[in-house]
Parts: sequence; C-alpha cells; structure tokens
Amino acid sequence: MLSRMQFMIFKKLQELMNQSLQPYGINDTIWTALIMLYSSPGRYIYPSDLSHIVVSSRTNITRFADEMVKKGWVSRKGHETDRRKVVLSLTAAGTDLVESIMPKQWAVYQAIWKDFSLAEKKQMQAFQYKLVDSIANVNGIPDAAADRAAKPDSVKSSHQK
Repeated sequence: MLSRMQFMIFKKLQELMNQSLQPYGINDTIWTALIMLYSSPGRYIYPSDLSHIVVSSRTNITRFADEMVKKGWVSRKGHETDRRKVVLSLTAAGTDLVESIMPKQWAVYQAIWKDFSLAEKKQMQAFQYKLVDSIANVNGIPDAAADRAAKPDSVKSSHQK
C-alpha cells in the first residue's frame, strides 16, 4: 500500500506541476532542467548530469535539449577541452523565463506544504531519503551513495538521527 501511495503522490504532484507550467508551454521535466541550469554555477550543465537529475534517458534529455535550444532558452556547445562532451548553457531568454515562472511555482510549492510543520517536513525528507536508500539496497543501485554524499549537511544530520 505504501508503494502505491508513493506512485499516487508522484502522479498528483506531476499533474499539479504540469498544470501550473502549461501556460508557459513547458512541463515539469523542462522546468527541472531550467531550474538546474539556473541554479548551477556558471549556469551550465552536462546532458549526462541532467539525465541523472531528472531521471530520464539520455535520448530524452537530447530531445528536451533540442526543444530548449529551439526556443532560445538554452545554448549547446562543445566542451573546451574534451571534445566528447557537450555543454548546455542557460541563455538570457532562459533566465528571463525562469525568473518569470519562479514566483508562481514557489507559490504552488508553498501551498502544497503549508499544512506541514518544519519538523514534519524534515521528518518527511528523512523518510524519503531512507526509502531511496532502501530501494537502492534492494536493487543494488550504485548511485545511492553518491546521492547521500550530495545531500546538504542539514539533511545528512537529520537523516542520520
């Protein structure tokens, strides 16, 4: 039942995000990609890293990147020293788009979590990390250790308690 609840929550959250992003002609995957670019130092990211973050195949990331490049939100260029790598960079138009959407999206996020106390949110986060670790242990997914290492210190300390 708990696994089914996770699927239902994900689906409802995705539907809500897509509904709020629909007026901008984007979906939650493109929004996540744009936010990752916006929040990255230098506002660039490698497609392989983006694939991991949005949990999507590299083929899908290429398709999303093509769409974002076509709309002028992202530029694509070769890496300066490693010709095998491609770099996606947020353009000024992409920055403007993110900054125009962000207030509405933050309002949606705040509305979702408004009935939860800070302690409940931290507990929920700890449970979610514990679930990710449990899934990784069952399936032998090697990325769980890397995900744990990437957690902010405040999350690590609450997760370890």
